[in-house]
Amino acid sequence: MRRLAVAIAVTALAAAASASSPAATPSYKQCLKRASTTVAMEDCIKTERARLARLSKSAIARVEARSELGQKRLAQFASSQRAWRRFEKLDCDFSGSLVAGGTLEPVVAGECLVDRERQRLAELQTYTHFPD
Repeated sequence: MRRLAVAIAVTALAAAASASSPAATPSYKQCLKRASTTVAMEDCIKTERARLARLSKSAIARVEARSELGQKRLAQFASSQRAWRRFEKLDCDFSGSLVAGGTLEPVVAGECLVDRERQRLAELQTYTHFPD
């Protein structure tokens, strides 16, 4: 019973954090509000992650197109991007493990990934115009 209460609390906090994020789209917030099952929540998360992936891919391409950064800094950027992806996966795997075995595990992990991807997107967007 305590585990269920913790799972519900973690999911509610994750959903609230994601829904109130500056990058949260109205359609994503509405999707989460309408979702009445974990499968529906997972669909909302999948759609939002796909949207964020497109935006991130575009931002990464804009950073990589900045030839004035030079090869050394662009290699640093590529390395940092790989490290970020490893961190994101490990961090969100841990987050999901807090409710391991329950139907909310993929929702909690997915919400974590949405939050981390928004965070990284904000950073990437600053790199596209950061002075060299």
